[in-house]
Amino acid sequence: MMMQNRDLSWLKFNERVLREASYPGTPDLEKLRFISIYLKNLDEFFMIRVGNLNDYVESNINYVDKRTGLDAVSILDKIYHVVNKQYQLLQETFTSVSKDILKHSIEYKKVKDLDVKHLEILKGDFLRDIAPLLSVQLLDERLPFPHLLNKKMYIILRLKDYKERFALIEIPDILERTHFFDNDSFNFVLLEDIILYFADLLFEDLKVVEKKIISVTRNADIEIEAEDVDEDLGYKQFMNEILIKRSKLAVVRLEVSYKRISDTMLNYLLKHLKIEQNQYFVMNFPIDFSYANDIISKVSRSVDKDKMAEMVWPKFVPKQVVNKDDSVINRAFKEDILLSYPYDSMDPFLRMLKEAAFDERVKSINITIYRMDTHSKIGEYLILAAENNIEVNVIMEIRARFDETNNIDWAAKLEDAGCQIHYGPSYFKIHSKICLITFKNDKKNAKEERLTQIGTGNYNEATAKIYTDYALITTNKDIGNDAKKFFSNMIEQNLDGKYKSLWVAPHSLESNILKHIELETKKALHKKKARIIIKCNSLTDITLMEALIKASQAGVKVTLIIRGICCLTPKLKGVTNNIEVISIVGRLLEHTRVYCFGSSFEHVYIASADLMDRNMEKRVEIAAPIYDDKVKAKIVKMLEMMMKDNTKAWELKSDETYYLKTNSKRKINSQDYFIKNIAKM
Repeated sequence: MMMQNRDLSWLKFNERVLREASYPGTPDLEKLRFISIYLKNLDEFFMIRVGNLNDYVESNINYVDKRTGLDAVSILDKIYHVVNKQYQLLQETFTSVSKDILKHSIEYKKVKDLDVKHLEILKGDFLRDIAPLLSVQLLDERLPFPHLLNKKMYIILRLKDYKERFALIEIPDILERTHFFDNDSFNFVLLEDIILYFADLLFEDLKVVEKKIISVTRNADIEIEAEDVDEDLGYKQFMNEILIKRSKLAVVRLEVSYKRISDTMLNYLLKHLKIEQNQYFVMNFPIDFSYANDIISKVSRSVDKDKMAEMVWPKFVPKQVVNKDDSVINRAFKEDILLSYPYDSMDPFLRMLKEAAFDERVKSINITIYRMDTHSKIGEYLILAAENNIEVNVIMEIRARFDETNNIDWAAKLEDAGCQIHYGPSYFKIHSKICLITFKNDKKNAKEERLTQIGTGNYNEATAKIYTDYALITTNKDIGNDAKKFFSNMIEQNLDGKYKSLWVAPHSLESNILKHIELETKKALHKKKARIIIKCNSLTDITLMEALIKASQAGVKVTLIIRGICCLTPKLKGVTNNIEVISIVGRLLEHTRVYCFGSSFEHVYIASADLMDRNMEKRVEIAAPIYDDKVKAKIVKMLEMMMKDNTKAWELKSDETYYLKTNSKRKINSQDYFIKNIAKM
């Protein structure tokens, strides 16, 4: 098939993440992190994608995947099958990683395997510190089944006296989850295992027949339509109510830690959670791997730097593209600046905002916010600017999934400081990454000077340290004029604006990408050199994939560097044989979006958008041209190095399977190369 199902493709991506935990070059404690990332990714996948598919089934909506012809039930069956296979791989990986960290005297112990001495100590700890904080809920068929919180861990127990009954114990959040045996030891047990083992002590008159650790995953996929918004509530309050509604949505997965449960207990849970048996998964490992951070924190405080360097990635200092003593604004008016996170520091952009906040020449600052750090310097500097009587317009997207609460909080803080908060069109998420600083006219009839920053990633200081992204700072007049139009249009909720340099979805982004693909296709048909390189996180858009297939058939060499979902099958003879697909998964999360067209890279754009239907049709996205030759050369060199990667790059073959690219003679890890050599590029 020329195209694949997006959900099954995503599961392949998450398996590549998991396999990083088995890679020999991955430091031992980082292996734990990759397992944790894999499980967190999978949780969100069930909450959103599986939740969405379950909605189709429950609502009897005749959903059919346009790429493969699969219906929702068939896709769910395939998902459950793949996830069960991945859990087997996860079990093998967890066993292997446990042996690896044992070399550093770090051991996860089951309570039942402890010696008598340690059991007695734990029993005392349980009775003194844990038991008083536990709430035991006896379940009664005459009463409604209790609401289990999403991804919360519980102990469920089957009890017997004169009849059989069930009880539930919630694992409390206020207690430390990781229990180390002493200050000098890295041996540990987990809180839920302690409670599970000693739970019998809570029932004097009842016999515990069976007990298990469980967790449910709930659907979190709430689509917000314009007509749903209650105008009397106000937008922020409406979003708060949506978050409450999300917490009550249907269960889509039941996880049980260690060994299968009895048919009696399973049938009881399936009945009351209203799920089918294929939504029940047995995990022969901890349900929640977030304890990995506790382990790393404990070890880092207790061992010397040399030993720690063997267990975690070595830290690196991002390059300062603009000298700390220089004005970023003055530098930007001399030449375009490209920041390549995290190899380059985000500091110049932060300094630019701070400079603008105190610059008497600055008339206004406009910015789009999709995700922000909880403790954001960007937010702080926008507040400073507003307090200094600079007009600050913030287009805040408070529907950024799982960041809604943080964005609502920031919207309130910024508004209280005097910033103007705008929420954008109801049907479209504002996913663009653009900031415009406008300067006052010094002379009569002089045109305003503008400084524009456009990026591929969020205005988030935390993710700028672990996500790869580009941020262009430019005083190009065409881009500045377009940026002004963009903010005016967004404030007026006008999605049909026309722009000279910028490509803006949903109006002109896809059409411009198609135009350039077609131009390369025509070149190839006329026997001229033609080339397309696209780097993004996902490719699902059917129209774009069909255009790329035509380009391949015409002879255009197409390279797609796609970290996650790729619904296009490459290397099919006579169809996609000129298309190469690679995925780089390493210590940093690949997040840059770049579109390159032409054998000499005549047209290079950086963008906020992945090549997905939603990005083209349901989001406001921006792609910006790279006009500066020096900046363009840096981006192209980085893409060429990624295409040479044979250490962290996986190649997608025509059998829809990813294979790790290898070269026995010369190992190339593009991320490591950029960490060491970004200053030379």
